[in-house]
Amino acid sequence: MAGRCYPERPRFKNGAEERVWKAFRAKLRECDVLLHGVVLCGRDGDWETDLVVLMPEGFATVEVKGGQVRFEGGEYVQVGALGRHAIDLADQAKSEKYLVRRYLKDHRRWPGPPPRMVHLVALPDTAQPEDEDLGPGLPRYLVIAKGEERDAMGRIYDLLVGKLENQPQTPPGAAGVEAAVDILAGRGDSQAEVAALRLVREELVERLTQEQHTVLSMARRLPRYQVVGGPGTGKTFLAVEQARRWAAAGERVAFVAYSRGLTSWVERLVSSWPDDLRSRLDVTTFHALGYRWGAVASEAAQQPEWDVEIPQRMAVLAADLDDEHRYDAIVVDEGQDFGALWWAPLLAAYRSPASQHLAVFSDAAQQVFGREGGDGLGLPVLTLDENLRNSGPISAAVNLLLPEAMTVLGGGGPAVRFVPCSSEDAVAAADDEAERLLGEGWAPSDLALLTTHHRHPVQVELVDAHGREGYWDTLWDGDQFFYATVPGFKGLERPAIVLAVDGFRDDATARETLLVGMSRARDQLVVCGDPEVLRRVGGKELVKKLQRSAG
Repeated sequence: MAGRCYPERPRFKNGAEERVWKAFRAKLRECDVLLHGVVLCGRDGDWETDLVVLMPEGFATVEVKGGQVRFEGGEYVQVGALGRHAIDLADQAKSEKYLVRRYLKDHRRWPGPPPRMVHLVALPDTAQPEDEDLGPGLPRYLVIAKGEERDAMGRIYDLLVGKLENQPQTPPGAAGVEAAVDILAGRGDSQAEVAALRLVREELVERLTQEQHTVLSMARRLPRYQVVGGPGTGKTFLAVEQARRWAAAGERVAFVAYSRGLTSWVERLVSSWPDDLRSRLDVTTFHALGYRWGAVASEAAQQPEWDVEIPQRMAVLAADLDDEHRYDAIVVDEGQDFGALWWAPLLAAYRSPASQHLAVFSDAAQQVFGREGGDGLGLPVLTLDENLRNSGPISAAVNLLLPEAMTVLGGGGPAVRFVPCSSEDAVAAADDEAERLLGEGWAPSDLALLTTHHRHPVQVELVDAHGREGYWDTLWDGDQFFYATVPGFKGLERPAIVLAVDGFRDDATARETLLVGMSRARDQLVVCGDPEVLRRVGGKELVKKLQRSAG
């Protein structure tokens, strides 16, 4: 895992500064930190250090100068696009080191003696002979000249572990690095800030979702209709609200989905409703409905039995259902998960032809199971095209996987993180990233770790230990984050998602699986996977965006 950068995406003053920063960042160890643009204000003036490198072995300040820099006539001269002018290079570089060192030493949160430090200058446009100092104030070993940027981190390390005059002999260690990050960069990933970010986003999403309810007002005179919208458009909230309205009108309502995870979430959502409303709402999966009717799967049931044989048996059984098992209204969420044969038994479960309300909420772009969905029903279609769930950075990445980009209304948020790794290493990398998020202040209940192909070993253990129903109960366990495959997590969301791209079950639905996995995150998304696999599935523009986020 690479080291950290603060900020993750600096605003560079010039191209020279950007080139040096990228070269440094590429060579960071996991224990290293790179700071950009550290400003120090004091009674003796205001100073800005271009780069500060934090290593357990010690710290370094680096002043970056573009253009041609040379020492002549007793002074340092810079020649660039703005002409020729004298600069106080040696004193500036040395002063930055002592200012940073003094600021840390005097700070109330600094844990120990002054940090061990060196100062350097980076001149990415200036060639300098290897055996020639840049004037008496800058020995050659303190100068990172043109072509030496990529080896600069190694030179800094060598200086810090070597013999340094007038510097503490004890290195700051990992604790010193973390203290310096806290003091110089601020803890933007603190628990308080994570909570504040979530609160702002939740308020925004709640307001926007209420605005989406105008869609239901438009549909109030339609006995049957379909709502089509991409991920994050608020379909499930609207589906639940439509079920509530029909139940409030005295109708017995079935809320049906394919995923047990989704129905368990809806059950929790409606648990606070008044008793009379809850008594008129039946939240169920399609196959659980069939089980009640008597369409029981065999012990060794394979997918054809679930997709074809059970729906056919349900259609026959529906003709003899008693009134207790019939409905006035049916709401289907994630309708794209339903096969063509699934609709007949549902439509046969109405109490009477006089009251047959039907609302189907779906998204063809999320057909991860390769089923037909409800397009063949011939229902009037209402379209949602505003992404309410995902933060701006997540929406920008998700839009690259959609046939038509959605309007982004979800507000700001942290950058999407990308961890390049092989498909075989994706789960292990995701484990590391999940632990990293916990360390940054996210609560376990905020997180879910999703896999695109194989079940995570912890998911396997939970299912074996608690059974399928007991496994889904862990979705509400506040002491650990949740493990699931992307198809199993459809229709659900979490503030933070770590997505392990560990391959795909079916190439035909790989793009849809990737889309669903990425769009489950509301505030923070971390993607771990092979860039070549992601390029093949999601396209080169998606990989470019992810790689820019990784640096």
